[in-house]
Amino acid sequence: MDDSGQFIVSNDGQHFFNPGTSRISGKAFSGEYSLKLGRRTEQNISTFIPVEPGEQWVVSVKRNSPWFNGALVLTGDEGAHFYKDIRIGLPSSRPGWDSLSLQITVPEAEIRNLQIILRNTGRLNAWFDHLVIEKVE
Repeated sequence: MDDSGQFIVSNDGQHFFNPGTSRISGKAFSGEYSLKLGRRTEQNISTFIPVEPGEQWVVSVKRNSPWFNGALVLTGDEGAHFYKDIRIGLPSSRPGWDSLSLQITVPEAEIRNLQIILRNTGRLNAWFDHLVIEKVE
């Protein structure tokens, strides 16, 4: 979270997500707060980052949810034929939390912006924390 408590900030300090009223204390992977996306609400938060063809990006987030509710999604500009998601994560260092991670190479055509989405369409709540967005050099 940023100093105002209004935005989730990526590790490089340049990408902001507005969680609205979804910020919650008491269940966090690191720090004091996490993002809670409610059940059956099709809630999501997202941000766009400018990208260039051929660039490689890694995006990861920690998730706490029974039965793998909640997903990390990467997609391109509207109309682009690019979509990747992950719903099954690897165990993390803290009980109850797993790690969702996607690595992509930006296709040569169609995409000028990468949209990063945290989404929950499941029947149970999902908490997200420790978002990392990295360009691979």
